[in-house]
Amino acid sequence: MNGLNQLSEFIQIFLVDGKISSRDRLNIMNKARELGVSDEKCNEILNSIQYSIITMPKISDTMNEGVLKKWLKKVGDSISEGDCLAEIETDKATLELESFYEGTLLYLAVKEEETVDVGELLVIIGKQDTNIEEIINNFKVAPLKKEAEILSTEISLVEKTVKLTTYFRSKLTTSFGAN
Repeated sequence: MNGLNQLSEFIQIFLVDGKISSRDRLNIMNKARELGVSDEKCNEILNSIQYSIITMPKISDTMNEGVLKKWLKKVGDSISEGDCLAEIETDKATLELESFYEGTLLYLAVKEEETVDVGELLVIIGKQDTNIEEIINNFKVAPLKKEAEILSTEISLVEKTVKLTTYFRSKLTTSFGAN
């Protein structure tokens, strides 16, 4: 995989969170240098980002999902930093989802009263001429879901290892007991 492809994947990590902060930008620039991508090319890529993704936030340690109770904005609305976009009900309270971005509300991913997993796509905000179809089609599965799948696989492997270890121990005990 070449440096630009690796950089592109690295940038996607930050886009899942829906923002490129100045600290994130610095991390991306450092990674670009590490991969041999020029500062000029990296800046060109970062400046071409025309949208921000907002996902279902993890509001508490126990939260795995939330219910989108009500949209407070609609597609086409102009959004400013600090605008409340929706009401979200968690296992503990109903809170307002605030935007940290400016632009046009381009896409609402879920309907009112829908249950949404933490990390799933809720909103896309950006420039009016942004092609959101590509963004929606390329949106990665929520990181927490991926981690849960990996953990489930690891647990399954550990369980199989324990069963095999128990089986072989019993065979060894039987073999040594017979002598």
